[in-house]
Amino acid sequence: MNQNGLQLSPPRNPTLFQRLFRRPIKENAIIEITNLLAENPIRSLSLTQVAAILKTYDLAFSDVMDSFLDLFRRVLGHAAADRELSAEDREDLAHLQMILNLPDDGVAHMREEVLRELYANSLAGALADSHISPEERARLEAIGTSFGLPEQRLLDIYKEQVMKLLHWNLWRRISAQHCELTSRLKGYTTDAGSWRESRLASFQLSMLPSRCSATRRAMPPSIAPTTRSASRRRATATPAPPRA
Repeated sequence: MNQNGLQLSPPRNPTLFQRLFRRPIKENAIIEITNLLAENPIRSLSLTQVAAILKTYDLAFSDVMDSFLDLFRRVLGHAAADRELSAEDREDLAHLQMILNLPDDGVAHMREEVLRELYANSLAGALADSHISPEERARLEAIGTSFGLPEQRLLDIYKEQVMKLLHWNLWRRISAQHCELTSRLKGYTTDAGSWRESRLASFQLSMLPSRCSATRRAMPPSIAPTTRSASRRRATATPAPPRA
């Protein structure tokens, strides 16, 4: 049974050297703790249980801090996947921080990183048609409130997503002009009456990037917002940012 967004994993087998010297595989400590969280409700586990597993592998909490922060990130991402952190989710996360003995500053940084990305993805989906409807605005406000993101952070995310959208619209216009020019040059190479003019058009065509469709090229993944419907994409005025 898998819970909390975690998957059960088998332990790693020891090498011949580890078997000869009876050295424990320290990576198995993380696997064992992850499996414990995957099989049980978070609040049913204790700091003592985690400490006992670490002791078996001769590890201290400080030795596995990075692995525990990554574990917290995965559980947080699972809890917030529906764009809402309920009171029960918050209690689970607070208990997880306690049993993993994670520092407040490390958890705060991880929370902001994960929740910021999830909010940005939701905002990108709302901006896909260059317009935020009242329903979408209300949804974004609810997400920001549930995630506890400060107003300035929400505004920064909005500015970043709008800039990506503007870059995409600019790239799309340039791509359309490129395709039109390519089409004209292809026709000119066949219809040109002068051999020299035809050769010049062929040379200019060879200097243009290939893979141009007759309609519109695909959007670069690096700047692509999450889209809901390709037919709704259109360049309009920049929408007002959602209220925090």
